[in-house]
Amino acid sequence: MTFGSDSHHEPTPTAPRDLFAHLALALARHEKACARDRIKVPAELITFRALLTGSASLRQDPTPLAVDTASSDAEPVTDKLLLTKRETAALLGVSVRTVERLVTSGSLSPVQVSRSVRFLRADLDTYLAGLRSRSFRDDLHTKAPA
Repeated sequence: MTFGSDSHHEPTPTAPRDLFAHLALALARHEKACARDRIKVPAELITFRALLTGSASLRQDPTPLAVDTASSDAEPVTDKLLLTKRETAALLGVSVRTVERLVTSGSLSPVQVSRSVRFLRADLDTYLAGLRSRSFRDDLHTKAPA
């Protein structure tokens, strides 16, 4: 079979996540077969499978506009004093992963409530006020050249 101009045999486009998941599954099966046959699997192959698995499971949460905001039983996020990661992301208009990056960089500080991680609305307001006080152009001029 060739993949030329014959429209009956053209491959269908696959999303990169689907491809990563497929490759990760194939490598996991290969590792299992190697373990069964007592064949040593190179560490690089195991690391690569882990990378593919992580890439396949990454997903960006829908933007706030994609979420149905007309639900009458949903409590408005802005009235809460404590916010979840997802609520914080929705309020900022970013992904949950971006909120995690802000925590890692120290820009946002979560609080522990029992066994849950939450963000104080007041801390989020302080963070937003800090963004407002500096401009993008100021950041460009204060950074050292690469």
